[in-house]
Amino acid sequence: MPITSRSQIQPQFDALLAQEINSYEELVSWIKAGDDLDAQLSQDYAWRYIGTTVNTADETAKQSYLEFTQEIYPEWMRISDQLGRKLIASEFVIQLPSQYSNFIRSVRHGVEMFREENIQLITKEKEIESKFAEIM
Repeated sequence: MPITSRSQIQPQFDALLAQEINSYEELVSWIKAGDDLDAQLSQDYAWRYIGTTVNTADETAKQSYLEFTQEIYPEWMRISDQLGRKLIASEFVIQLPSQYSNFIRSVRHGVEMFREENIQLITKEKEIESKFAEIM
């Protein structure tokens, strides 16, 4: 189901941020819930992008893509940083098996690299990419 607004997904973000992690099992469950939400957002973003490239004259698809990049994507980036920080801070992260190593390393890297001021730049970059695709 497509995401129509940021308010539609905000409760899921809030639940992940508020959830207490008191065991290894809860951490694994929390990671899965975050991954499911991330996959839902990624899929919605991809379909909107595809809609703009399949028919560059489709103003509805273009508007849908821009709404996502301007309203949902910036909050997604902020929350992803907060979730990453919560994951890294969990005392149970060291209990994760080696199959999580690349994931944890990626999250740590993302947290280290995150800068609030870059969100606006990335949003603008996505708008420019959309215009470029339209011109091409």
